[in-house]
Amino acid sequence: MLLLIHIKKSSWGGASGYKQKAFGYEFNLNDDSSSLLYIPSGYDDPLVCWSTDCLDEGGADAAARADYILNHLYGTLGLEKYAGTIAPRGSLQFPYQSTLDLKIKQVLPGFRPDDEVIITLGIENLLNMLNDEWGVIEYGYYSGRIPVIDLKIVDGKYDFSDGECCNSGLGFGYDFEDPLNLTTSFTQSVWRAQLGFVYKF
Repeated sequence: MLLLIHIKKSSWGGASGYKQKAFGYEFNLNDDSSSLLYIPSGYDDPLVCWSTDCLDEGGADAAARADYILNHLYGTLGLEKYAGTIAPRGSLQFPYQSTLDLKIKQVLPGFRPDDEVIITLGIENLLNMLNDEWGVIEYGYYSGRIPVIDLKIVDGKYDFSDGECCNSGLGFGYDFEDPLNLTTSFTQSVWRAQLGFVYKF
């Protein structure tokens, strides 16, 4: 009698089986263009204005807007290390993800001396079978971009004032609850099991 157990663990970034780079951070200069994002160095960054058309930089609305944007860029997205520069392409990654597969093979004697009965059990994404919050595969936009914020340039400055403080002016479709703009792969995030019987004679 022979019992074989095979466990396979896979880890990757993104859903394509490899480390997926992110992000080409996106901001709009026209309605349909995108580019890497300039990260302000702080409230008094000389390349940035926080008020509409850069007309009221000392006002309370500009200060609130600056706090809102800086907290989002630094805290939520972790871009403070690029303050005062343009965040480089491919500088961050989508989260790593793991799945665990299990295969059990049991060989038993058959009815005649040289016969064998082979029983196999395969479980794909065992983690998800144990807990439906494990083994969930999420992936970002295929190009690695996320629509962080809409901007315009006024008198050579990045105008971060678009929209009223403080929940607008972010990129179209941007979701605070999902800042990396991840999508769940429902076909890869479920567990599957297969039971097999083979009689060899």
